[in-house]
Amino acid sequence: MNLIALIAVFAPGGMLGYAYVGYPLLLRLASRKRVDGNAVADPRAWPRVTIVISAYNAERTIARTLDPLLAIDYPKELVQILVASDGSTDRTDALVREYANRGVELVRVPRGGKTAAENALAMHVRGEIVVCTDASVIVHPKAVKQLVRRIMSDRRLGVVSGRSIVVDPETLATVEPSDARARGGEGGYSDFEHAVRSLETKFGAIVGATGGLYAQRAELFAIPLPPHVTRDLGCTLVAVEHGYGSAQENDATCVVGSASSLRGEYRRKVRTMINGLDTMWCFRRLLRPSVSGWYAPRLWSHKLARVLAYLLTPLAGLGLVVLAASHWIARIALAGGLAAALLALVAVLLPPTKRAPSIVSMCGYAVAGAIAALEAWWSFFRGKHATVWEPTNRSLELSPDA
Repeated sequence: MNLIALIAVFAPGGMLGYAYVGYPLLLRLASRKRVDGNAVADPRAWPRVTIVISAYNAERTIARTLDPLLAIDYPKELVQILVASDGSTDRTDALVREYANRGVELVRVPRGGKTAAENALAMHVRGEIVVCTDASVIVHPKAVKQLVRRIMSDRRLGVVSGRSIVVDPETLATVEPSDARARGGEGGYSDFEHAVRSLETKFGAIVGATGGLYAQRAELFAIPLPPHVTRDLGCTLVAVEHGYGSAQENDATCVVGSASSLRGEYRRKVRTMINGLDTMWCFRRLLRPSVSGWYAPRLWSHKLARVLAYLLTPLAGLGLVVLAASHWIARIALAGGLAAALLALVAVLLPPTKRAPSIVSMCGYAVAGAIAALEAWWSFFRGKHATVWEPTNRSLELSPDA
């Protein structure tokens, strides 16, 4: 009985340890003699770029997103900005129309979710390179050039991911992209993801792109995706299927506010995890080395190992309770888990305007992530998709709570 309980306890921990420590370490060791190719020159001629934004009820954030995009360091005559209003019921459409004389194009589509809105935008794209961002993201003025410079440096590259900087929600309204500094658990996780993708870049293809900022070739963007598939992950998988590589470009940055409450972050995590599971299922053929070669173990290690570990956490908890009856180490571990849960509860109860101590924030973020993963698995097994979304409260001043 104790052996079964021991296996139940260590299985998810071992998988998470491999996903978050072992896999990055293997990448680092294997890539010591590989060059990442970050030093690239300007292309002979800058290509036409289309910037696409999907917006739903974004009246409090859309102007803060569009104004910096209209001031980016890129030839103005080569920039097209498309905003898909996904059945918005607030003033989003009216606000976007105010930018029409500055070249911003509004495409109103029936409510169907972000991916469906992006599918609808494909027929309006005139650029060779499509840059995807969100209606609550502030793009650095040099970021688009950085993305384009990187993708044009190698004809084999189909997707280039930018880097997001997660800041306090109350500062999002006034922050300057060049001065932004990451904060809290969400910011730390985002930085970790960028580091892993930077290592994957040395092997020619990354797993997933930063949702707030990434670029892809227009012919890849034109390939429609099922509405329950998330494009920031799906774009790198589509690239692999069509013989393209992908890369992380850390010099191309955008700023996004962290969720102003743990509850808002929890809802966002559930939605993104459901989308991730649906995307992995849609592209499950790439998990076979016979189909995608060495990309398959990267996909298993970067994405699937993490979510499978969370699926086993209830068994780990039961195993720990069984072992605690006869092993003092298990009792300490169980007490630590309960303490983390209590700190997470504190994080939930704190008002959005009060910043939690780091230990409370980290525990809240970790526990919320684990529970969100279980809810996402439950929805996945029931065939419940998360195709539409509500805007997550990422700025106390700018956006309504989801």
